[in-house]
Amino acid sequence: MRTSISINEARKLILLSQGLPPVAPKGKAIDATLSALEDTGYAQIDTISVIQRAHHHTLWNRNPRYRNAHLDQLVLEKRYLNIGLMQRHIFL
Repeated sequence: MRTSISINEARKLILLSQGLPPVAPKGKAIDATLSALEDTGYAQIDTISVIQRAHHHTLWNRNPRYRNAHLDQLVLEKRYLNIGLMQRHIFL
C-alpha cells in the first residue's frame, strides 16, 4: 500500500524533525541547549561571522533562551565535547 502526504505535510515533517519551530522547553536554558545539541547530534563550529556565528543561530533557533556562553559552559562542565574535524561529538 502506498501512502502519500501533501507538500505542506512534508514541510511540517521536515521542520519538526529538525526541532523547528522549537517547543518551549522547561527547566534551565542551558539544559535546553544541551538537549538541542543531543537532538541535532552535533554543533558545527563556524568561524564565519556576519551577525553571529552560524552555530549560535542553529542553537538559538532550537532554544530561544540560548546564550552564546552555553557552549563554553557545557564544555567546561564536561557535559559536551566537540572533537572538531573528526565529526564526533560526545554527550557526557
